Parts: sequence; structure tokens; C-alpha cells
Amino acid sequence: MKQTFLFTTFLFLLFTGYIQAQDFPFTPQDIQYKGNNTHDINDVSGVNAVKPKTQEQIDLENRITLLKNSNDASKRDQLEDLNRRLGKISGDFTVNTAQSYNGVILPGNNEPVTGDNFQNTRIYNNTANSIKGLGTATETVGPNAGRIWAVYFISANTSSPDSLRVVYSTNNGITWLTYATGWLGGTDKINFDDLDVEIIERPTGDRFLWVLYGYRATGGAGRWLAGGITLNISTFAGGFFAFGWPGNDPDKRYYNVRFTSDNFYYPSGAYLYIACSFDSLGASSQRINTQKYARITNPYVSSSPAVSYQAQKFWWYSAEAGPQRNLYTDIAFFRNGTSDSVIVSFSGVPDSTRVFFSKANNSGTPTTGAGATSTGGSIPTLYKTWARLSSNQNDNGSIICVFRVNVAGNWNVRYFRSSLWGNFAATFGESIYWGSSVNTNYQPDIVGKKGTNVHKFAFTTVASSDSVHYVTVNSAGTTTHILKMNGFAITSGTQGPKPGFRNIANDSCFVVYCESGPSNVWASGGCSGNMTGIENNTLPSEYSLSQNYPNPFNPSTTIAYSIPKPGFVSIIVYDILGKEAAVLVNENKQAGSYIVDFNASRLSSGVYFYKITSGGFTSVKKMVLMK
Repeated sequence: MKQTFLFTTFLFLLFTGYIQAQDFPFTPQDIQYKGNNTHDINDVSGVNAVKPKTQEQIDLENRITLLKNSNDASKRDQLEDLNRRLGKISGDFTVNTAQSYNGVILPGNNEPVTGDNFQNTRIYNNTANSIKGLGTATETVGPNAGRIWAVYFISANTSSPDSLRVVYSTNNGITWLTYATGWLGGTDKINFDDLDVEIIERPTGDRFLWVLYGYRATGGAGRWLAGGITLNISTFAGGFFAFGWPGNDPDKRYYNVRFTSDNFYYPSGAYLYIACSFDSLGASSQRINTQKYARITNPYVSSSPAVSYQAQKFWWYSAEAGPQRNLYTDIAFFRNGTSDSVIVSFSGVPDSTRVFFSKANNSGTPTTGAGATSTGGSIPTLYKTWARLSSNQNDNGSIICVFRVNVAGNWNVRYFRSSLWGNFAATFGESIYWGSSVNTNYQPDIVGKKGTNVHKFAFTTVASSDSVHYVTVNSAGTTTHILKMNGFAITSGTQGPKPGFRNIANDSCFVVYCESGPSNVWASGGCSGNMTGIENNTLPSEYSLSQNYPNPFNPSTTIAYSIPKPGFVSIIVYDILGKEAAVLVNENKQAGSYIVDFNASRLSSGVYFYKITSGGFTSVKKMVLMK
């Protein structure tokens, strides 16, 4: 199997353009760790104790849920007050205003940034400076839907602070304008490739660009800290701030900060959910490795926000002797039915053949049991690191984790794909090895497009002429691959490419990346060829009904189907006796490709059949429910 994957990967390097593939299912057979030190599956000494909730706490949580679900912007202050009260009575988190930080941010007066050509635009050009952080985001609603933003930090020397650039494009990345410039305080430096970007937007009203990053004081030799920027991109206002977790002292490190939002579900009532890697000094000079978590329950501000700092550590925890090591954290929001949750990943741990996952509810309380697991997939002996997560911020159950994996001494890229809200203890999909089998492939990053069923990840293969790869994955595991997005031959391995998207039918590809150094910033957009089956942009040529995945399943599975012209669609599930068990689709549909989720939690184990009828087309397939 491995030889087949490597040969397929080698073929990728023989030509450019689109390659379509389908991932394959994996059912975990190994023992799942109970939630703590990776060297001992029975060690639960670091697992959070589950405290019983008081009736007052339950009532407050219910009131917060009702208020949040109302999505009423006028109730923001009331929601903030209830959140503070909940933190006080539960003891689970502390709400404090973020610390002030003496960075400077100024409007950029929309100075133009000239580009080289349509496919690749050099946004920044000065090889004397290093690019320390890089990110991108695209507006999806409101009057400026489709406007693409790019954020990057520049480092000139150790005696001056890193400086900031915020630029945007209104024509899908062809030309760019400077929106803001700024710089950190003192001689502070952000960490290489430790930056994340998120846009909080309303259909009408102000929109906010949020940037979080890890940084070090004193010319990059001081403490490891986490900070951020909030910027009103409708009417210029904003500034820097710093996180201040309770108990902060010089022995603690905060880094690799990542965040997500629930903005798709709550345009006027969004939260930001934040996780970062953390270590502190324990007994016998051991480093205690875990994760910190926080929430910002009002991201519609252009000043230092109120931050809810979670008291408990997240699920994974280890104490080990030896030097400090950098571990990788990521976080994604998802909605399962009426429940708002986040999933957090952790990779690069001492037993780094696994990627670790934990979940938390809306209040940020980490869960154990089914919510906490680790897996090596079908490659349990291979080392894995740099795991990154994405969701679509909706309730389609699609969570993808992309990571680097060491195959016979060479680093490749691979992903795990869950259609069950990140339950990697159940059956999930696995991809081929992406990238070259003979040249090093550097760290990936991934973004889920809000409200759709697609995810997009990018990474770099280093060779005599480098390749920036761009891969689109839908929730059924169908992938479309562009081998080479870069216009500059030698790219950076230190600063990985950042995937984004353009709002153009059949042409949503976009990525920002750096030259070797890392220096300069490039934007690349524009896909050639047909994006068949991706984002329903290309109409299918015939009726079809796909086999459900996963199959067997418990309790949820997905079914894909296509109709080449508008019409009434019926998809009905029957039991083995021919009795109707569920109606999945029973309505008029436009021509296109669709995915429907089927939750069979109320049904008994056994064989079922599902039948599609549309426009004279009928097809029946079998599925197996195993509880």
C-alpha cells in the first residue's frame, strides 16, 4: 500500500494542473489513550476533574445559550455580564480585559502595491528583511464579499521591533492596496510562522480583522508570550493587545497561538475561541507541556477585548525532563445539532507518532472519554507533527486534520478526515501521501470555507524548482490538486504558504507564500481546468447516487448524489422488510451535486436500503448500521 502511495505521489511531480483523488476509510483498532501522558495509556493524573454543576450554574448556562441563539447585537452587554457571573460561580474561567500593549498601528492610506502578472503578484519586495508571520482571510458576506486580506510581519534587525503590513485586494488578488502599517513595542519579535487571521463580519454593519500571534520580548531572546490585533476594517480603528493568563510568570511559555470563530452561525453574536501551546517548569526541571484556552465573547471591538481565560488545562498533558520543545496546537469550531463545540489538536509530543484531539463545550470546559482521543491512523509507527485543523463552521460534521509525516526519512503531507464532528476514535478517512517522495515537503496549513463543504490546504515541496501545492477537499473526501501555484522558483520552508480562496465560480484558488529566506510576499490566484464536484460550481452531466460513507456506520453517514437538471428529488431509507425508515430528501432541487447527512441513532442495527428518485432516474444502494 505504501509503495502505491509513493508512486502516485511521484507521478504528481511530472505535470501541473488538476489531479482528482478520493481518500480511503480507516477504522481505529488500536487502544485509545485515556487522556494524559503519552508514555502510559493508563496514566490519568493530569486529566481534569469533572465538577458537579450547581443549579445556579446550569441556569446561567441556559440563559447564555438562549441569548446567544437570539443573535441580537443589542444584547452584547447582557451576554458579557452573564458570562462574567458564570466564571465567578463556576471557577472554570476568569474574565479580564486584555493587557495593553505599546504597539503602533496606522492607516496605510490605500497606497497601491504593484503586481507582476495575473497569476502571481509580489505584494512585498525587499530581500534585506525577513517575513516572520503570514496570513490571509476573505470576506464572504456584505457589500465587500470577495475582498481578500493579507497580513504579514517584517523583521529588519534585532535592534528594532517587527513591523506589520495589512493589505487587501478587491479584484481577486490581481492588485493590492495597503490598509494599515504598524510595529510591535520595544524590540519585540514575533515567532516564525506563528500567526493566525480571522474576519468577523455581519451582513450589514462593521467588520473586524483579527490577528493573533506568538512573540518574544527583548529582540526575540526574552519571554514567550501571545498577543493580538483587532482592526475595524469598515471604519479604521484598532490596536494591539497582549494576553495575560492568570498565574503568568517568567518560567512559562505561550506560543503557537491559534483561533477560530462561530461567526457563520452568529453574525451578530460571534465568539472567538483561542488555544495555544504552553509549558512551564515542573519538579526536577521537568517541562510541563499542555495547552491554554480562552474565549473572546465580544469580538466586535477595536480596543483591548475582555478575555475569558480557562482555568483547566486541555486534555493532553505530559511532564518530561530535557530541553524545551515546540509543540503544535490548533482549534476549530463545529456545531453538532444544537450544540456549539470546539475541537483542539496537539502534535509533536514525545510519542509523536500520534495526533491528539480534545473537545470542549461552548463554555470551554474540556471533555474526556469520547471527546478526547489520539490516533496514528493506518500509519501508527510514523512520526507526525505540525497538525492543523479546519471545519466549515456549520453542522455538516466535516473536520479535517492535515499534518506532516515522516516516511522512510522524508517528510510528506497527509490528512485525516472525519465526517462525525472530529470523532477520530470512530471510522475516518485518510489521504494519500501528498508531495514528493524524494524531496522534503514542509509544513501545511488549512482553511475551511464557511458554510460550505470544502476545505483548502497548502504546503511547499523543496526541489531545484519548488512547488507550492494547493489541495481542495470536500466533506466526502474528493480532492482536487494544483501542483504548482508559485511564480517564484525558490520558496521558503521556514514560512509555510497560507491557503485562502477567491469568490469566483470554478476559480476559487488562492494562496500567499514567501520566497526563500523567508523574504518577500507573493499572492497567487487563478485555477485552470474544471473544478468538477467542488463547491457545486460545475453542473453534473448525469444523475448519480453514491455509496454512503462511512459504511458500515454508527450512527451517522453521508450520501452524495447529483442531478443534471432541476427537478423533484426523493431519497428514502427502507429497512430489510421494505418499510420506510427515514426520508432524507423530499423537495425540488436545482441542478448540481449534493451531500446529505443521515443520523440513524434512533434506528436498530441492521441492513438498510436507500433509494433516489428524480426525473425518471431511480437507484438503490445498501448500507449497514452497526451499533
